[in-house]
Amino acid sequence: MSEMKHPRLLKAAQIKVQEQTFHHPWNKKSAITGVMLGRTLGLVRTGVNIGRVPPGKESFVYHLHHREEEWIYVLAGKGYRRDR
Repeated sequence: MSEMKHPRLLKAAQIKVQEQTFHHPWNKKSAITGVMLGRTLGLVRTGVNIGRVPPGKESFVYHLHHREEEWIYVLAGKGYRRDR
């Protein structure tokens, strides 16, 4: 049996070592620390990300996607959409 190119299950420690912090160049208040899980697991048509936004920071700039949908599941804290 050949080895799998991508894992099917990630442990928390494996996710933690892959974390990166992203800042949007057009939003100086943005800061998201996380991992693109979909890429790590080998997904090519579905993006699955996990991220944390520190208190007082923002995600990215207001934007839209023409060919995909995006949803955010807030586990703790409070999220809101800023007016354009």
